Amino acid sequence: RDELLAIHDPEYLDQIINGDADLARSILASTGGVRDALDAMFTSGRAGSLSSGLHHAKRGYEDGFCYINGLALAALRAINNHAVTKVGILDLDSHCGGGTFSMVGENEKVFIADVSCNSYDIWRPNSDRHYLEIVKSANEYLDAVKRALEHLNGVDALIYNAGMDPFEDCAIGGMSGITREVLAERERLVAQW
Repeated sequence: RDELLAIHDPEYLDQIINGDADLARSILASTGGVRDALDAMFTSGRAGSLSSGLHHAKRGYEDGFCYINGLALAALRAINNHAVTKVGILDLDSHCGGGTFSMVGENEKVFIADVSCNSYDIWRPNSDRHYLEIVKSANEYLDAVKRALEHLNGVDALIYNAGMDPFEDCAIGGMSGITREVLAERERLVAQW
């Protein structure tokens, strides 16, 4: 709870913690995975967490199946616990990451690049540290990812939300033409970057 107070209101956290015990355990384990992966990154150079429900959560409420904003938590932890001066957040979920932007978008040490397939949870860039592109067709997707990566050149640490929901068969965000092959190429581009 104390760690999460950096990003969420105490009343909201109490609702989660004192609510459904199984849901709370799941949410806290997923968020702990993001936190622990961030810390492991500074030991091994890279790390990952199979976590979900991150980028829509706002300071005082859940949104879009997201309860705790693990991306914002990881960005602040990189700055405060690991002395990172330029942390990048690459958000390639199908939906915009308005919750993350609302929590850390004004932090001068946070650089955000968000490529989305629809405008759910849209936010408006207000600094050269921010990049948002909403693609209209699958033919634009990989070029948009390349531009997002270029935007993040020079960051000291990267937090990557590798959303798989742009996949064409996903009912809650998929875009026709974003195939397994397209997503595999996206992952290759990120790894190569």
